[in-house]
Amino acid sequence: MASSEEGTGRIPSGRIIAVTAASVFVFTFIVYLLTLTPSLSSQSDSGELVSAAATLGIAHPPGYPTYTILGYLFSSLPLKGDSAFRMNLMSAFFSSCTIALLFMLGALIFESFAAAISVSLLFAFSLEFWKLSLSAEVFSLHMFFVALIVYLLFRWRNDSALDDGRHLSMYLFFFVSGLSLSHHHTVLFLAPACLFIIIREKMYRPLRNLKTSLICLLLLSAGLIPYIYLPLRSAAHPRMGWEDAGTLEGFRRMVTRAGYGTFSLATVSGESRSFQAALVQAAEYVKVLAAQFGSWLFVVPGCIGIVCSAIRRRAYLFFFLYIFLVYGIVFLLIARFPHGEGYMAVLSRFFLPSFMAFAVFIGMALDPVSGLLKERLQKGRLIPVFNVMVIALPVITLLVNYPLSDRHDNYIARDYGRNLLKGLDEKAIIIVLGDIHSGAALYSQEIEKKRPDVTVLLEGLLTSRWYVEKKAAESPDLAFLLDDQRRMNRRLLILSIILHEKGQRPVYINHPVDDPDIQAECEGLAWRVTTGEKEPFNAARLDKMLNETYSCPGTGNLAKLDYFSRELLRMYSYSFCCLGSKQAEQNDSKKAMASLERALALDQTNDRAMYLLGTLQIRENMLDEAEKTFLTLRKSAEDSREVYTNLAIIYARKGESGKAKEALRRAQQLGGVKE
Repeated sequence: MASSEEGTGRIPSGRIIAVTAASVFVFTFIVYLLTLTPSLSSQSDSGELVSAAATLGIAHPPGYPTYTILGYLFSSLPLKGDSAFRMNLMSAFFSSCTIALLFMLGALIFESFAAAISVSLLFAFSLEFWKLSLSAEVFSLHMFFVALIVYLLFRWRNDSALDDGRHLSMYLFFFVSGLSLSHHHTVLFLAPACLFIIIREKMYRPLRNLKTSLICLLLLSAGLIPYIYLPLRSAAHPRMGWEDAGTLEGFRRMVTRAGYGTFSLATVSGESRSFQAALVQAAEYVKVLAAQFGSWLFVVPGCIGIVCSAIRRRAYLFFFLYIFLVYGIVFLLIARFPHGEGYMAVLSRFFLPSFMAFAVFIGMALDPVSGLLKERLQKGRLIPVFNVMVIALPVITLLVNYPLSDRHDNYIARDYGRNLLKGLDEKAIIIVLGDIHSGAALYSQEIEKKRPDVTVLLEGLLTSRWYVEKKAAESPDLAFLLDDQRRMNRRLLILSIILHEKGQRPVYINHPVDDPDIQAECEGLAWRVTTGEKEPFNAARLDKMLNETYSCPGTGNLAKLDYFSRELLRMYSYSFCCLGSKQAEQNDSKKAMASLERALALDQTNDRAMYLLGTLQIRENMLDEAEKTFLTLRKSAEDSREVYTNLAIIYARKGESGKAKEALRRAQQLGGVKE
């Protein structure tokens, strides 16, 4: 049994545990269903993952074979909704399974039944876990494996203490550990913590038997069988196929993520390995952690739980503190991603095991209090009241995070993919930058079967030999890239595509272009590359496309949208800003201001739209509105000479000479403006 330093209280009835676990599953699954993304999610890899799974393709390295096979099964369910919705449902299902497992783990390690329920629900409604439970992403299944491995480890620990020859939990532990490796490699970080418990609790004793050890090794290896999927499907050359896993070298590159750098999250790395950088990143992690449970107040019981486990349950302390640190701050330091909201939005999902461990520490704080009450107030009524309060704690997290997590009406990614392709000329080529954008376009093409005549090129893969070969096979007119690919960088490849296709196929890029050698005009969400003489810009055509042809999203409360949804809305904002600029050039101030206001409603950080709106307001003598606009712009453009120059003009026209002189003085300091 558990060592004497640790609590050994257990729920007496296995039936009670099973019924409660089922209730926790049903309750969380209902909440997830109510907030589930109804179609393609904006999460960065969702479009690619759904397209690969629904067509039995191969996703980006390491290929995620287990996820792809399960995703194909879920996408084939005879349910209403599209493939993306059914795979979002898969995430919700495995997340609810994770929460049920977390409760069962709590029933093993806590003395308090209420603490076990509270911990599981706190994690269920933590911000990042909840959001990823609503989208087709790999992390819900990853967390299911993490929770299952930890549960089986402690189940094995209890069975080992009984010494009755039962090895089922041990066998399952090894099989699930292998199976988890066929899904997400970061599960390897669990190994040292698991090994510590196995050695400390002498759980290795059955492994002294050669037959038992061989069975465990075979089960571990059997869990890796899904990797066979990769070479088998590569041989069929699926349209949604990443690299060629059919050769030994290709398989090695795929499984080891060689294209990203085997021990890197991506090909970017922005932070130096300095003590100061480590402190900054640690502070960022703490900030993200505090946001998970709806209030900074939950950090306090978590820290108390660490102290309690150090006093009473030191084995638990090492195990869960290791997970908390390694999947949290240590992982962030290793990744060395550049600063920024976008990078943290990507990194946060990798912190999920750390957040789960912290939820367990919150339970560690609640558990001794409950035990103390049980000892002193056996016959009183305070224990049930306290237990109800403990179970009610997740209600705070549920209420605070509900509006931030709710995706039940979010069609932004699906509509973006449709709209991006909708405005393109026949047989166009579009070069797409960004995982969210390319995923939405691929989903629209591969799953919804829209615009098969369009060739979508992923800008980030143009320097990959396997990708160029694949695209050349699909579009023979791109075969010239095979000669250039090894010796050219991405920009030069784009220029070569533009020059080669001149007069043959229209070429588009999905974002504004700031390159002296590439001239591109906004045509909806895409920017058409122009060669030779420019045609007169057709503002009326762009106006009709944005306001009538497209299914443009409503603005709603941008603060409640996730980062990735806001990134897609930013693309609409760019287009409305361009439209407003052209309308202003045509002296149609009323329409121009309406377009610019729409641009700002879609992206409040669009400084160019704000600047243009302010100058139009000055032109129309709307001085109070212009002052408000430029004061808002000043917050993000403190060092902009133009902002202060325009403020000086506004104050001068309003007769506020003191403010005008001060603004002009500041403008002179920044750029030498003459009075």
